[in-house]
Amino acid sequence: METNVDYKDLKTIYDLTQRNISWNYGPSLSGAPIYWDNPYFTRYQNYENDGRTRFIGNMSLNYKLTSWLDAFGRISADTYSEYQEERRAKGSVPTTFGIDGATQESGYLRRDITFSEYNYDLMLNINKNFGPNFNLKGILGATQRTTNNATYTSATNGGLAVPGVYSIQNSLGRLLFPTEVNSRIGVRGLYASASLAYKNMLYLDATFRQDYASTLPVKNSKYYYPSVTGAFIFSQVVKPDWLSFGKVRLNYAQVGNLAGYDQLFDRYVVGAPFNQALYLLSNTKKNPDLKPESTVSLEAGLEMRFLNDRVGFDLAVYKTNSKDQIMPVTLSQTTGYNFRYVNSGEIENKGIELSVNLVPIQTRSFRWDVNVNFSKNINKVLSLYGDITNLQQGSFQGNVTLNAEIGQSNGILKGTDYTYDGNGNKIISASTGKPIKTTTATSVIGNVNPDWTGGINNSFSYKNVSLSFLIDVQKGGDIYSLDMYYGLSSGLYAETAALNDLGNSVRDPLIGNATAGYDPKSGGYIIEGVNVVRDANGNITSSTPNKTRVKATNYAGFGYAAEPAKAFVYDAGYVKLREVSLSYTVPASFLAKTNFIKGLVLSAVGSNLWIIAKNLPYADPESGLAAGNIQGYSIGSLPGTRDFGFNVKLNF
Repeated sequence: METNVDYKDLKTIYDLTQRNISWNYGPSLSGAPIYWDNPYFTRYQNYENDGRTRFIGNMSLNYKLTSWLDAFGRISADTYSEYQEERRAKGSVPTTFGIDGATQESGYLRRDITFSEYNYDLMLNINKNFGPNFNLKGILGATQRTTNNATYTSATNGGLAVPGVYSIQNSLGRLLFPTEVNSRIGVRGLYASASLAYKNMLYLDATFRQDYASTLPVKNSKYYYPSVTGAFIFSQVVKPDWLSFGKVRLNYAQVGNLAGYDQLFDRYVVGAPFNQALYLLSNTKKNPDLKPESTVSLEAGLEMRFLNDRVGFDLAVYKTNSKDQIMPVTLSQTTGYNFRYVNSGEIENKGIELSVNLVPIQTRSFRWDVNVNFSKNINKVLSLYGDITNLQQGSFQGNVTLNAEIGQSNGILKGTDYTYDGNGNKIISASTGKPIKTTTATSVIGNVNPDWTGGINNSFSYKNVSLSFLIDVQKGGDIYSLDMYYGLSSGLYAETAALNDLGNSVRDPLIGNATAGYDPKSGGYIIEGVNVVRDANGNITSSTPNKTRVKATNYAGFGYAAEPAKAFVYDAGYVKLREVSLSYTVPASFLAKTNFIKGLVLSAVGSNLWIIAKNLPYADPESGLAAGNIQGYSIGSLPGTRDFGFNVKLNF
């Protein structure tokens, strides 16, 4: 379909009126929207302010005890104070806003956040030779990390009393209690590592770490990080002229992980006050018997460089198994809870990673470097909690769910699908022209995992000037767009005002029908598929191309009213110009005149500059929701930003 909508009209009407007016108006014909705000009204009146004051620093001391033993101590800190302000101007489409999540037309919300993380490290560093052929490097150490995070959130209630005054005191209703979250997490660890080398050719590395986490029950608060790596640099033995470097390696590692804050013990939460303070039980059952998560990995690698390092590659194959992952599972509401934290099952990941380095051109003053990387990962759910065969990890509007199902990839999208004939054609209703959907939302309609990812980085240097650019690629992976699900139904997108195959607006009335034929001035549009005839047993006896037009004179002709959830699952692949960097190194001869500056590099960097290709309409595939295990979901995606920076690096 051909679109004929000019979005500049929205800016024009906002500039003239400063009001929230769009073509998607309600029954009053006042121009007030019923589903979505004029984006220019949102930009200039429903904006957000953020501010942060941050301090990052560290202090360290190193003392040489002997020629082969050093003592090292370090204290590091990262602290900040941050505020966030959210605004909803009078005249906005009512939506959930505020502390209690009530539907409001306007309002003001403020969050005040204080964060601090302190790390304390003490270690002994060993570097000792044993005869002419052996060298031992090792570390013995202890560490402690303390993290504090406090959030204080307050908001107006019922909207703004005076339009345009964004203050907590300007509340139309009685103020609700602010919400307060104050988390404190501590981790204490002991660790050791050793690296034994023989003739700079054979290496054996081993590490061990033991942590204690405050977010786990005392009986399960201890977990371990052992690893062993062996490497053989065979180019020290086999030395043909064309081989610059060659190494094989094999690695085994186990990694533990703590629970999140406040997942052990049930507690009361503060509800909206009714004459007096109100306390309620959380809808998530905590678990005082949680165990630490554990991931075991095996990796084998081969690294080679040729022709005086002009060509090289690094190849790795791996397999990791993650067990006892901590997540909430759904409970029957008859228990009084909706979810319960558990250690759930085992997930296996295996794949390949390849990096190739080339120097196509190298002269005395010019060099061109190319780095190509490729990775492919396949994951599979091996087991889940108890006798559960499918764990629902997320539930989205439109009756779409994100799932971990035994025997399938972790990240399967399920929802309503089309129905199909024996040849895989979509079955369309001959009376309405709309697809006939599945009756349940249990069909697999997508997989959030990409087929593969990769990138190409080119770097050019000529004398003192360097230029590089990075292109990132993702092939495959699926994303469910609630924006398209509702946006098409509500008339937001240009497709709902497009021209049909007859050259008329799809919103024009239908003239005629599929049996008698449609008038050349008819509106509506045709969904590709087939009409079928079934026998008494429900078997398809005939299948013909659909010719029935969808009536689109109202919003029910598009979006979820016409199509199943499958229609709003898109390929999340993309090709992006991720970064461009230009730098200039000031000649040493020029700096010699300053007497104290030893080096000066000026550089400019641009990030997220161009989405070269994508499949998700109207949004960046990477702007979708991705929080922990919840991914593959796009809602309310804001436009991406291009980021530019300028750096000055000085050496004294």
